[in-house]
Amino acid sequence: MEERDRLKRVEDSIENLRRDLEDMRSRMESAHKPDRFGLDDFVQECIGALIIAFPVSMTEEIWEISQKLSLFRVLLIMLGALGVVYVFIKHSKLQRWETQDVAGFLPLRLITSFLIAFTVSSLALYTLGVYPNFLDNWEWFLKASILVTVFSIVGSLGVDMIK
Repeated sequence: MEERDRLKRVEDSIENLRRDLEDMRSRMESAHKPDRFGLDDFVQECIGALIIAFPVSMTEEIWEISQKLSLFRVLLIMLGALGVVYVFIKHSKLQRWETQDVAGFLPLRLITSFLIAFTVSSLALYTLGVYPNFLDNWEWFLKASILVTVFSIVGSLGVDMIK
């Protein structure tokens, strides 16, 4: 009888070890699983864009630069920033982001970060009263919004990377 009890305890211990190993394996697999874009990422991108957009929107230098530069040059600056962000998102190993491309090549995080940053930048300029009190026409407002977006997109992705 004593031999059977010992054998039963050994079998129970082996079964407990097997369950513990399966649990550890599933936790490790979920820890290494790429992160899909979700609501938490959206909120983090909004916070990051806000952190940068509000202070930058209040600087008179941005207003003056946006007044003096042509819309074409401002768009070139924005395209350059988006190019850098594209390379960063596609080739950076700092974050385990799942590859989610729109139209086969455009990262979803790039699109969301740009749209969030642009919206927040425009709202910051309007909320702070910069437009219409200091920026007196739509083109000037658009150029200022784009220039603020160049900075706030960095904040948007930066906060999204921190987890």
